[in-house]
Amino acid sequence: GLRYDRALGRDYRACRAHLSAIDPDIVINSHYELLDCIPPRLLPRTINHFHTSFGQVLELKSYQATFRRYQNKIGKFVWLSHASCEAAKRFGLENSCCIYNPIAFSSEQTADLSVHRALFLGRFSPEKQLNTAISLFREAADRAATPWELDIYGVGELDAASEAQIAADSRVHYLGSTSTPREVFLRHSLFLMTSRFEGMPLVVLEAAECGVPTIAMDFGETAPEVVLNGRTGILLPAGAKEAYAAELTCLLDRPDLREELGAGAKQYAAGFALPAIAAQWFSLFSELSKQGASL
Repeated sequence: GLRYDRALGRDYRACRAHLSAIDPDIVINSHYELLDCIPPRLLPRTINHFHTSFGQVLELKSYQATFRRYQNKIGKFVWLSHASCEAAKRFGLENSCCIYNPIAFSSEQTADLSVHRALFLGRFSPEKQLNTAISLFREAADRAATPWELDIYGVGELDAASEAQIAADSRVHYLGSTSTPREVFLRHSLFLMTSRFEGMPLVVLEAAECGVPTIAMDFGETAPEVVLNGRTGILLPAGAKEAYAAELTCLLDRPDLREELGAGAKQYAAGFALPAIAAQWFSLFSELSKQGASL
């Protein structure tokens, strides 16, 4: 209500005053509404770092109005994927670029892709479709020439259907959450993703860093940039469950294909290493600092 608006206005004025006082070289903003907190003279040194796809901007008029208001005023809009960046430019945000999020760890080791263990790792939320992952694994494992097992790690509550699926198949194991994803990936030779939608799923790239290929169905704008079909894993059309089961069976039976995709995944992951991503950020800071100095 009115009281909230007044309090918010006071906070915005206080933020503008504070930013003016400290006069930062660079301002990084991660919430579109907070662009109104930035003093106009600092806008050319401001980066708006958007944490999801540009598709969300097109869904909300409030996003669109704010971005249009600032499109020629701030230094740079930074997006998490090249697809988002290109969509933003078509929208009119010409001062856009893409900087990927970095992988949180590095791994000198690579997984032994001859082991017969597949992995599901993620939040137990509806869009992840754990039920689908279990069903498709069971279907593919029934067809495979050799025995396979599926390990499930995640955060959140398992739904009753998933619990029943796990209880019904001794090949499927629920192992709780993990704080050491690198060690988990290194014990597996295939990563299963069945999400309906994702922003920029670093979990796929973490698997890649360990040399583990991914099989996934199209989960949105970033999918072709995260899973390079036929190079770092297998990417299928959204909802293509029959094709997923068939491709998964092929992966279970072909260690040579897993090795080929795993090697490609490991090589691709190097582009998401922290030093590589940090260098892009430092380059952007330098660019905006020079722009600010010339104004």
